[in-house]
Amino acid sequence: MKRTYPLLTLGLAGCMLVGGTPVSWAAEAPVQAVPISAAIAPQAPLSTIAITSKDVTKENALLIAKLSIPVLSGMKDTRYQAEVNDIIERHAMEELAALEQQAQQDADEAKQSGGYEFRPYGFDVRYEVKAAGRPEEANRVSLKVMTYTYTGGANGMSRVDAYNFTNEAEAKPLTLRDLFGDSYKQTIDGIIGQAIQAKPEDYFKDAFQGISDAQTFYVENGEAVIVFGKYEIAPGAAGNPEFRIPLAGGSSAAAPAGGLAVNGKPLPSGEAQAYVNDAGVTMLPLRAVTEALGYKLTWNAEKRQAELSKGAQWTAVQEGKDSYTINKMAPVQLGTAPILHTEKLYVPLAFFSDILKLDVTKANGGGIHIQAPK
Repeated sequence: MKRTYPLLTLGLAGCMLVGGTPVSWAAEAPVQAVPISAAIAPQAPLSTIAITSKDVTKENALLIAKLSIPVLSGMKDTRYQAEVNDIIERHAMEELAALEQQAQQDADEAKQSGGYEFRPYGFDVRYEVKAAGRPEEANRVSLKVMTYTYTGGANGMSRVDAYNFTNEAEAKPLTLRDLFGDSYKQTIDGIIGQAIQAKPEDYFKDAFQGISDAQTFYVENGEAVIVFGKYEIAPGAAGNPEFRIPLAGGSSAAAPAGGLAVNGKPLPSGEAQAYVNDAGVTMLPLRAVTEALGYKLTWNAEKRQAELSKGAQWTAVQEGKDSYTINKMAPVQLGTAPILHTEKLYVPLAFFSDILKLDVTKANGGGIHIQAPK
C-alpha cells in the first residue's frame, strides 16, 4: 500500500513542516529560471544525520545574493528526507527568483522616471542546526533558517523559518502540541505573557495576543524556542524576539554558567547570553557587551558590518569575515568569524581581550568578567 507523507507543497507562505513570518513582496510573480553558480560545501556530520550546505551565489546590477541551503542525509526515513530537502531548496530559490523579478521591475521604473538611482537588492539565506535527531535529543530534528532581504533604505527585513520533524522509520512533523500537550497554547501564552510583563518597555503595548496556530519555533538543548517576526510584537531593534521554554526532561543549554559581567555589573541574561560554538569557542553578543562598555555601535546593513567607536577608538567587524582591526593596526585573525546567532551579531571572546585590549577573566563558576583598564 502506498504511504502518504504528511508534507504539503510549500509556497512562500509556508507549510505544515515549517513555521515562519512571511516577507511582503511588491507583487506576486511567476517563478522563472535563474542562472546561478552553486557548489556543495560539506560540514561536519552530526550523529547519524549529516548536514551539508548547498551554497548559491549571484551578483549582478540587480541583486547580490548569498544562500547557504541545508541538505540532509542519513535520515531513517529517506523519502521524507527527500521531501524536506526539496521543500527547503525550492522555498529559497522561489524567493530568489521573485526578488530578482521585483528588482528588475523597480530598476526599470527608476530608469524611466529618472528620480532616483537604483541600488542592487540583497538576499541572504543561512541556517543553524538546532537538533540533529540524536537519541539524546529524543530523535528530534530542528533547523533554523534565517532569511534577510534588502530592498533599499537603511535596513532590510529578516525572517526566521523553522523546520521541525522526527528522525524515525516513519518521520513526521514535530508540533508544539507534541511537545507541550493539548493545552500548549495556554501554557506557552502564560510564559510569554509573564516575560513581556517583566519588561513591558521592550514590546509594543498589547501586541501579543497569544501564539498562532502556525507559530514559528525550533528545539534546542532541551528547550522550545518560540520566535516572532520582526515588528510583530516589538520594535525593529529587537530583531525576531525569541522566548525559550524548557521541555520536560530536556537537557541544559550549551552556555557558560554564571553569566556575563562588565565593569563589575552583571548584564541581563536575556540580552547578553554567551554560548559555546561547535569548535569550543566562547561567543559573546557584540552590542550588549560593547554598549555596556560605553561604545557606540552602528550597523551597516549593506556591508553586514558593525562599526564601533569610543573616543579615539574605532573598529568594525563584518559578519562571516575573520579579520579584526582597531584604528590603523594591521588586521588580525582570531580563528573565528563574527556570526549572527539568535538575530544578534556574536564575536569570539578573544575580540575583547586581543582587539579591544580589555581585561577578560573566567570565574570558577563559569561566569565571564570583562573590565576596562583603569
